[in-house]
Amino acid sequence: MKIKTIAQAVAAIGVLLPAQVMAAETTQKVEKIEVTGTNIKRINKETASPVLVMTRDEIKRSGAQTVTEVIQNLTSSGTNGLNELGGGSSFAGGASAASLRSLGSQATLLLLNGRRLANYGFADGAQVTFANLDALPLEVIERVDVLKDGASAIYGSDAIAGVINVITRKDFKGLIASASGGKSTTHNDYDEYNATITAGFGDLAQNKYNAFVNYEYFKRENLFMRERMDEINPTLKRLVPTIGLRSTYSYPGNYIVNGRLQAVGNCPPQLVESGACRYDQWSLYEIVPNSERHTVFGRFNVNFNENLSGFAEASYSRQETMYNSPATYLDDLDSTWYNAQTGDVMTLPGAKLPANHPYNTTGQQVGFRYRFADMGNGTNKVTGDQMRVLAGLSGNFADWDLQGAIGYASSEVEQLRRGGMSLSGWLDAFAKGEYKFGQQNDAAVLAKIFPSLKNTGKSTASFFDIKGSREIAELPAGPLHMAIGIDGRHETYKRVNDDRYNRADIVNYGTSNVNGSRNQYSAFGELIVPVTQALEAQLALRGDKYSNYGHSVTPKVGLRFQVNPKFVLRGTYTEGFRAPNLPETVDGFTSAFAPNVEDPKRCDRANALYEQLKNTDPVRANRLLEDNCSASIGTLIVPNKDLQPEKSKSHTVGFVFEPTPSFSMTFDWYKITRRNEIDTLSNSDILDNEDKNPGSVLRDPLTTQDIADGFTVGQISALRKGWINYAKTKTSGIDIDAKYRLRTETMGRLNFGLEASYLLSYDRSTPGDPEVAKYVGITGYPRLRAVLKTDWDYRNWNTGLRLNFVDDMKAYTSSYNSCKSRGGSDSDCRIASFTTVDGSLSYTGVKNLELSLSVRNLFDRDTPIDYDAWVRDGTTANEMHSIKGRFVKLGAKYTFF
Repeated sequence: MKIKTIAQAVAAIGVLLPAQVMAAETTQKVEKIEVTGTNIKRINKETASPVLVMTRDEIKRSGAQTVTEVIQNLTSSGTNGLNELGGGSSFAGGASAASLRSLGSQATLLLLNGRRLANYGFADGAQVTFANLDALPLEVIERVDVLKDGASAIYGSDAIAGVINVITRKDFKGLIASASGGKSTTHNDYDEYNATITAGFGDLAQNKYNAFVNYEYFKRENLFMRERMDEINPTLKRLVPTIGLRSTYSYPGNYIVNGRLQAVGNCPPQLVESGACRYDQWSLYEIVPNSERHTVFGRFNVNFNENLSGFAEASYSRQETMYNSPATYLDDLDSTWYNAQTGDVMTLPGAKLPANHPYNTTGQQVGFRYRFADMGNGTNKVTGDQMRVLAGLSGNFADWDLQGAIGYASSEVEQLRRGGMSLSGWLDAFAKGEYKFGQQNDAAVLAKIFPSLKNTGKSTASFFDIKGSREIAELPAGPLHMAIGIDGRHETYKRVNDDRYNRADIVNYGTSNVNGSRNQYSAFGELIVPVTQALEAQLALRGDKYSNYGHSVTPKVGLRFQVNPKFVLRGTYTEGFRAPNLPETVDGFTSAFAPNVEDPKRCDRANALYEQLKNTDPVRANRLLEDNCSASIGTLIVPNKDLQPEKSKSHTVGFVFEPTPSFSMTFDWYKITRRNEIDTLSNSDILDNEDKNPGSVLRDPLTTQDIADGFTVGQISALRKGWINYAKTKTSGIDIDAKYRLRTETMGRLNFGLEASYLLSYDRSTPGDPEVAKYVGITGYPRLRAVLKTDWDYRNWNTGLRLNFVDDMKAYTSSYNSCKSRGGSDSDCRIASFTTVDGSLSYTGVKNLELSLSVRNLFDRDTPIDYDAWVRDGTTANEMHSIKGRFVKLGAKYTFF
């Protein structure tokens, strides 16, 4: 069993080398420190809560180029987050978000130096608000603390799954510049570049002040599917024969004559295959978008006297991400989508060329498939500007450790899009004969049909906080510590889409318009109670008041029992909540598309017709299946002002074992139950209960052809639904973190470590459905994720190795059944376990210069077959595995003074 393997690995670390060669550990002065997960400064960093700490050196040795890579490499990170790599079709393109325990971005709180950032200017899925990982600086990070239990009582809403606290340097003096560049050696592609400069002056001890500023630049080149087509596993190509095949929606086009495709006469011979003209859409299906980022971070500290100090922080980032896509095409059948403003269903008539059309040489009216290649590729440029400024004071007064700050943060996002077809523009150009098929058309005509579209979003947060802590009594077992505080935020969110989206003039595109604000105020208290010399309790309580729904009170109880100097038992119980956010509750609307919708009233009949027509009229046969068994349906989603908060209960039990100063291990079991999850009814729930909820499913009138085909209801044109408190999720697992530190007199310093997360359960249920969906071992939910790492410092050299393991996974049931029906074996229809090795090397033997080399996926292992990713996302890239192949990065850092 894999959990046994983890235990054996931990034991091996503990006895790896004899204790006789251990050098004496340096005794450090004991002082109180700030610890993530409590508002009280402590002497002992090990609290009742499990906290994973990633140091600056560990981050450097990992080879990560961005904060997003650092976070998503954590074994406790999971699915249901967001990565800007795949954000081209997302409502929140150009950004990345963390998701601890696979509970989603809204359950994971991201902090910078213990305080919140503004949410990204676009909400993901038009609902999920989150802080953008890509806006954070990497070079000035001192450490990253990951609090892996619920923390709503300490930090407030959004901390159901845990907290990621990115902690920067507090001061810096000198001038340092660095640069690095990386490339995938697999196909000599996937280029990434990074450059930083950090400058600081002033000494807090001598000058009573310090100020520093850091600038970072990041650049990544794009990568298209065709460039990686050769490395797709042949088995996957056998299971999905369409992979790599060129599209029949082509330029200069195909006629549909008697149910069969026929290339237009001017199609170049090299593009003709099986009688049809083809278009290489894969050359513009983007796996990795082009990205460019600029980040500035600065901090100022001043000591007014021994009891009072001041601080200020300012940060700004700009991210520009360009997504490319194949040119728009014309379909031969009607396309429908939803007008969220009027409630009407919009229709683009199927492309038909009358017999007398100048581009029709057949002598009869024909259906027509066409790609607007003269338009060029579709583009989606997302630019995000994010900033935060704050200033505060901290000091000691009357034995109180006090701190307070006031600040403002914002995120502004602009999306410039081209490639969507204007319904009015196309119908006008077609009726007037302005567009010339198969030719390079006038720029003004193309602009009328494919206008440039602009969407904007802005999120702001004005905030303040004041807190204090002190010893309030001396109990028989030790001092009683207390912390109290208040904080408040005013948040705004406004998303405005181009009016042509709002009028549903852009064919098959959704829209989202939201505008609102809210206030939130909190009061919190915390006690650290020494019950006995060995037993310590953490008691916390927080009350939050939100203007858009009401209030919540959340408690936390933690126990820490020092069995002996080498062994600590610990456990926590927390209650949490997530307040309904602005996109879910304020004025606005969202229209989107529901993919792969199966119509329970028409699919069976469509299957029967397919069997009858597949040999005589294959085009119509396939279309009947697509339109009735796997259709993309326009959907209207409306806010709900009566939403209640999501609520959670979290438990952790574990221990800390430190038999020697050189070896430590933590073992923690967790269980999180979240209920009242805010979601929409599933498409199947809506369709199964269509007759009970009139108006939830919109259908076209029955046509003459429908009646002749034996259908009793018209085709689905749109779905209507709103946000509701709906689902419940339970998840549990085990986290292990083991470290072994070896100091030798002659061979330098060796570190060994193991991080592992073992998923015991991940279950989701919905009202009225007796079947609980169990996700453990399913795509995106591996049973085990683990990292075994070591590094060695010897004189001017440092080297490190990381072994990364992701357990095997089974495709979702529908994908698995589809895979099996195509002749796949059980192993073909699973995602095999995946192990990679990363290496790093640095040299500091030249004065003021550090040279570094890192290699990700050292042995260039191909990612396993992922049939499910293809079915769900139309790509072979699994979100649990990097598609970089072997990635080599070279870097240099120079210290000027």
